[in-house]
Amino acid sequence: MESGLKFMKDFWLLWMLAVVNWNAGTRLALGDPDSSTSAEDSSFNQIQQTTARKGLIVSDQLLSEKERQWNQDVAKESVATADRARRFLSQYPHSNFRAAAENIEREELLTAAQAGDQTAQKRLADLLVDALRQPGLGEDARFALRCLQMQNTAASEPADDKKARSVALERGVRALVAEFPTRAEPYSIWLRIAMAQTQDSVAERILSGAQAPDEAKRQARGVLARKHILNHQPHISFKALDDREVDLDHLKGKVVLLDFWATWCGPCVAELPKLKAAYDKFHDQGFEVIGVSFDQNKAALIRFVKERELPWPQFFDGKGWQNRYGTEYGISAIPVMWLINRKGNVVDLNADKNLEVKVEKLLLEKP
Repeated sequence: MESGLKFMKDFWLLWMLAVVNWNAGTRLALGDPDSSTSAEDSSFNQIQQTTARKGLIVSDQLLSEKERQWNQDVAKESVATADRARRFLSQYPHSNFRAAAENIEREELLTAAQAGDQTAQKRLADLLVDALRQPGLGEDARFALRCLQMQNTAASEPADDKKARSVALERGVRALVAEFPTRAEPYSIWLRIAMAQTQDSVAERILSGAQAPDEAKRQARGVLARKHILNHQPHISFKALDDREVDLDHLKGKVVLLDFWATWCGPCVAELPKLKAAYDKFHDQGFEVIGVSFDQNKAALIRFVKERELPWPQFFDGKGWQNRYGTEYGISAIPVMWLINRKGNVVDLNADKNLEVKVEKLLLEKP
């Protein structure tokens, strides 16, 4: 079941950016595991192991019966894991793993709710109301809880009604921006939703907003830059992972493919055989490839490139989704492949489709 083909393109996945601080806080809250009992450790480890499963299938189109059944099975597994977490919390109310177990319960219920389980949706809604009433709640924790609340509210709309869920998400994001006007995360989510709906006005509003943080404005500029990059020249120069000096200005006269990707992105890796085949076939005729990596682990990237024998240069700055060129050009979903003609202009923003045909045609053009 190819459940990851739309990596970071579905609205639900965008929200994972917003819970990073909460996950970090959960890890810090684990305390000293040596002070917990072996039975407690074993029970919590079993809960963690059940969270490792395939995710929901997402699509802009109506799901097939087989895909619906897949999501229903995922929802059942999620509720079962949430129930285990709840039993753990009841059995070990003062556990060092309490915060982590609470987070697992909420995230599993959210997955079930997104699959259409309204019982899970209502259960999570009650949990979040109680959590938000806790005294002394820090901003990071409150923000993460409010993000979950917005997602869960959107999940109350019918699973097949993508428009209703989209409207609910955008409404929720606007509320987050109003509530947390100096945090970059809600602006980032808002921008990505706006990009999917081709709403350039959102980026413009963020740029003109007095309270929007610098990071949010930088992302907004990237969104607008991406819109206007077609038939224009991108300005990219860097020292590659293997110390090669790369400058697009020096590659005029060649056909260049820019591959925005990451080693941890399944769809990106799946495109590599096709990309290597095109490179091997057309490189001697003037075809070049430049990778823009969204990885954060340099050693892992070096190892991957070596094992897969990728001959083209790789940009890497270790900043993941916030990397220099991903942000500059508003890249919010990967893989993304751009084709640049011999004049240095971007002529295709979806180069992965019919790649060899496109490259061959561009190579026939005069510089």
